[in-house]
This record gives sequence, C-alpha cells and structure tokens, in this order.
Amino acid sequence: MKIQLNYDYHPEDPRECMGYQLFSGYRRIEGDINAEGGHESLEAEFEARVKDAISVPVYIYIHSGMTVRTYPFECPWDSAQLGYLFLTRKDARDMFGWKRITRKREEWLEERLRDFVNNEWDDYIRGECYMLQVDREDGDMIDHHPITGTDIRKAEEWVSGEGITPEALQEAADNMGEWVTVS
Repeated sequence: MKIQLNYDYHPEDPRECMGYQLFSGYRRIEGDINAEGGHESLEAEFEARVKDAISVPVYIYIHSGMTVRTYPFECPWDSAQLGYLFLTRKDARDMFGWKRITRKREEWLEERLRDFVNNEWDDYIRGECYMLQVDREDGDMIDHHPITGTDIRKAEEWVSGEGITPEALQEAADNMGEWVTVS
C-alpha cells in the first residue's frame, strides 16, 4: 500500500458540509444571507433577518492573503467584521436528534462554531487544503480523504483504519506530492 498527500486545488467549502450558514456584511465575500445595510447595521440586521439561531461573529483580515477568526484583529485598516457564522436551532435539533436545545447544548454548539471558524474554515480560507490518497501497490485507488491544515489528527484517525501509522502520514506530509510506501 502507498499514500500520497497533495494540495487540493478545488476543495469543497467545509461550511457547506457542516450545515453552517454565513451572514455576510462584507462586499467581497458572499454569504448565504448578505447584509444590505453594510457594517454599520450588521448586528441589528442579523438579529432582524436570522431568527432562532446559534451564532458566532466572524472577523476577516485581508492583506496579501486572507484569514478569519471569531475575535477582532488588531489592524483597523485591513480587517473588519465579516459577519456571523450560524446554525439554526431547527437544523441543530435535526442534526443531533435533539428535541430541545438546553443552555449547555447551546454553549457546546457555540464552542463548536468557534472552533470551526478558528481552525477548519480558516485553513480553507488560507488555502491549507489537501487530498490524502491511499492506493494499492498496483496503482488501484483504495480511498481518498480531504483534509485541512489543522485536520491532521482526523486524518490520523482515518488512516489508522487503513493500517497507516502517524509516522507514515508525517512522511507523506514532509514529501508533498510523492508516493510513500506503507509496509
């Protein structure tokens, strides 16, 4: 068996896979719902247009690249609040099979949204997207798996089921684009 890690030049937005939606007040990044009044009325417009949702603020920094996180950047010239990442309560109940969302569950969902923005979605925005492919020695593909930069632990879990060690995965990362034979 052999593995190869490559850049994923056409990754799927992980936001779509998770069912999260973006309310955007930033003209350069379209959201699922876009603010009409600009940054001045962003919070009021979000609260008026998006009902019954769990959300976290999203801030963006653009300067020869982009990065996002859930708390403001220090630079007032190249950063702004992008909007809010949110999950409707109905979608959360459907996703997790809950009848109701307790305060503890809401806090857990908020933390999950924060973690998603600060890690996986930021990796996607910065282009830290990879495709891990597992092939037989004869070249037939066994499986492939998209990963983002901070998603390497998930990749380790996924490949351990294929009999691939974390060391082999690290070797593939160190030799980007080259095949690594797994014994």
